[in-house]
Amino acid sequence: MSMNWWFTRTVGLSLSQFLQTFEIPSVVVLPTAHPPEGPIPSLILIYVIHVLYVPLAEQGRTVPNIEPILTSPTIDSRGLHDGYPPLVFSKHANPSLVHSNLTHPEYFMTIYKQPGSPYYYYDFYFEKRRYQASTHLRSKTVAHRVECIKKAELAQRRAGILPKKQIPLFRDFAERFLHTVKVERRANTHRAYLSCVRNLEPVFGRKYLDEITPEMIRAFKEVRLGLQRSPATINRDLSCLRQILGIAVKEELIQKSPFFGGRVEFLHEKGRERTLSFDEERKYLRVAAPVLRDVGIIMVEMGLRPGEIFQLGHEDVRIEPPAPYVHVREGKSDRAVRDVPITSRALPVLNRRVSRAKGEYLFPRRIGNGYDWSRPMTELEPAHQRALRKSGVEPPFRLYDLRHTYGTRAIEAGIDVFSVAKLMGHADLDTTQRYVHLSKGHLEDAQKKIERFRARQRSL
Repeated sequence: MSMNWWFTRTVGLSLSQFLQTFEIPSVVVLPTAHPPEGPIPSLILIYVIHVLYVPLAEQGRTVPNIEPILTSPTIDSRGLHDGYPPLVFSKHANPSLVHSNLTHPEYFMTIYKQPGSPYYYYDFYFEKRRYQASTHLRSKTVAHRVECIKKAELAQRRAGILPKKQIPLFRDFAERFLHTVKVERRANTHRAYLSCVRNLEPVFGRKYLDEITPEMIRAFKEVRLGLQRSPATINRDLSCLRQILGIAVKEELIQKSPFFGGRVEFLHEKGRERTLSFDEERKYLRVAAPVLRDVGIIMVEMGLRPGEIFQLGHEDVRIEPPAPYVHVREGKSDRAVRDVPITSRALPVLNRRVSRAKGEYLFPRRIGNGYDWSRPMTELEPAHQRALRKSGVEPPFRLYDLRHTYGTRAIEAGIDVFSVAKLMGHADLDTTQRYVHLSKGHLEDAQKKIERFRARQRSL
């Protein structure tokens, strides 16, 4: 009994005619024949419903009656549990068997739009694993077909109809990862990841992705510590490795990352961040070069990263009352894109920069004795080092510590950590907690408040 014969008998059209009539691409490989006495596998039933029936019903178009398919004696009477393992496509976190509610096609809809996005996403569970991604499509019908194709591929791969994906070596997958970073991220980010990958390759380069275990990663940490590498450096390498393996999981090359479930711990880092006192800030800015002074004031007043300040253009600064703000166009993560209110101290600095700009950027690149206003500046370290020597501030600090100073002062002023994370453009609260180091005086005040509270309670 051929597949086309069975499909013609139950649906009324041959499979090829069905696909051509309703303009449905033949995207799923199906078995071509079954012995006459053999039942039609439930996998084909899943294909008919998910890939053929539901998209047509959703469009309100005339669809073939699927009742003969459901009641046909040629359908595997054992259902989805015998012969073929259960095929469970659950909607969000509500696992249910596919064969329940088959007469209600809307049950299968797991397509939705996220707030603010023009694209449709799919979201379903298969074999206790969640599959959630953007289809990059604006058409709900086409997006649903993409989801159906995804489900059919998963079912076929488990049934052995489609081969499993070839698992690459770490070095090959890492090179692909670096290429993506180079195209999509900033040059500094690519250089940082490149350095991490070069550190990882001697240990993991010749390993297939599914061969990397938590034990191997822990051994890597020990080797790096033996080479006198700092915990911060090792953690950056581990973070890079975790991101690469996370992408491999998302692309279904490996089932689970060795970092999953906290099986790999990051090293404890001693605080490198330094918070300046107001006196140190005054001494430093008093001797700083003009451009460094402007950047320093914006950092300590608004918490922007140096790179975010360098990229500021005319259109990013809104100085009109009543609420002037700066729009950060890009940064280390999606959360870095934000609007930051301008403080009264930073306002004249930005106002002057806007009025004197002769090109696209407010902080142009220095070329010889002049400036290239079509390109942003990228370096302030020499000026920072000169200011440190002239100011006599000890111990020395990094330029980036002006941003940490902003975060610490914000917490000391009583601003909640969520607002600080939003203002500073942090991707998560863990980053905010790492950046914001409260001063000893602030902690002493907090301790005194606790003591006063206990004393009141004891007197009652």
